[in-house]
Parts: sequence; C-alpha cells; structure tokens
Amino acid sequence: MCMGKTHARQGVPAGIALAAFGAPLIGAPLPLSLGTAVAGLVVGASLLPDIDHPDATVAHSFGAVSGIVSDAVHGVSGVLYSLTRTRWDRDRDGGHRGITHTALFAAGAGVLTWWLVHLFWLYAVGGVLFLFGTYAVRGLAGKWAYRHPFLALAVAAWCAGVLTLFLWAGSPPELTARWFGFAVTAGCLVHLFGDCLTTQGCPVFFPVPIRGQVWRMVGTPRFLRFDTEADSRVELVLGRLSLCTGGAIGALYLFTLLGV
Repeated sequence: MCMGKTHARQGVPAGIALAAFGAPLIGAPLPLSLGTAVAGLVVGASLLPDIDHPDATVAHSFGAVSGIVSDAVHGVSGVLYSLTRTRWDRDRDGGHRGITHTALFAAGAGVLTWWLVHLFWLYAVGGVLFLFGTYAVRGLAGKWAYRHPFLALAVAAWCAGVLTLFLWAGSPPELTARWFGFAVTAGCLVHLFGDCLTTQGCPVFFPVPIRGQVWRMVGTPRFLRFDTEADSRVELVLGRLSLCTGGAIGALYLFTLLGV
C-alpha cells in the first residue's frame, strides 16, 4: 500500500487547489479561514480510507482507540467482501482496499461530515478539524510524529481550536457544512487515485459490476503503475513532486490575488 506520508503529500496540492479555485464547483464563496480549513481537511481525509489497515498511519493516530476502530473496520470490510463478491471476483482477503476504498465510501464520508456540522455546528467543526488535522500532521510529519505523538496531537488541537474560533466568527454554518463535506469527499478521492497508481489497483466503483466483478480493482494503465513493496523510491518522487505542485498552485493563487 502507499505510505500515509505519500497520501498526505498527494493531498497537499489537491487541498490547496480546492481552496484556491474550488468556489465555482460548489457555488459558494470561500473565506480565507474556511479555505485554510478546507485545505487541511483534504490532506487529512486523504489518509482516511486506510483506516481498514491495522498498520496504517490513521490506525495509530489515537493510540489504542484508533487501533480498535481499525481492527473493527478491517473485519467488517472483510465480511462485506465475502458476502457481496461474485464468482468472478478475486479470492482474496477483502479487509484492506475494501469498502473504504470506494467512491461510495468517499461520498458517504462527505455526507456524514456535512450532516454532523449542519446538526452540531461548532462542536462538530472542532471535532472534525481535530480528527483530520491529526491525520494531516501525522501523515506529513512522518517519523517526527511517531517520535512525538502527544506533541503531534497538541499541534492538531491548537490548529483546530484556532480555526474553529475563526469559523465561528465569520463563516455561516450551512456554508461551512457544505465545504467540510466536499473537502472530506475530495480527500478520500485523492487517496483512491493514489492507490489506482499502484499495481494492486483499487475497487473504486463498487458495487457497480465491471466484467462481472463488483470488486473490480481498477487503476491507471499498467505502465503507469508501481509496486510499493519493490520500488519505494517511486513513492518518494511522487510525494516530493506533490509538495512542489502544491507550492506552485499556492504561489499562483497568491499572484492572482495580488494581481501580479
């Protein structure tokens, strides 16, 4: 599987691009504080689908609690795969790259986020920002976050608290809910795209049957895929390229604002 650091780095340009130029997609403006939150949510949500893997970054972000959740999701995903697979689907363990690696899950995660923020407002805003902010910090910081887990949580909590105050002061609840939901879905889709670049592929279109397979592992053309086990340098290059792309998009947006 792609490492959490790789997924987080892939989320950086996507988050910046969505915050900078995504207003026409959702038909609503994006104030600076909300744009910052949206960019961070995309980065954090780009790690979420790997909650079905006990060794993933998100499975260790909150200690034993996230580990229990990951084990449960892994088990449920495996059972669901066994119950819904057709005779044309592969004979494999469906725990990892199962239901959480589908567009259906991405849409559901976004809808759930929208509903929580719409219903509970600031309580949900703070919780969502802390959850995905922790994922973002853990993913981007890599080994540093593993050596200083409580400091990583503190950084995420501080950022979530500050952004929540800004959103409370200047962002309408319904607008915030819509953008939060859209950002979480976008982050999950970024993850799926990253996995589609790997040899194994990803069951993006479940439960739509493709050649009789409802768990069809789809991906980019074979010559564009890489094996994460044998060629980790490819992940390193992709991660660094993603960060450079994010910086370029951010600079372009800044120049646009300044009229340069």
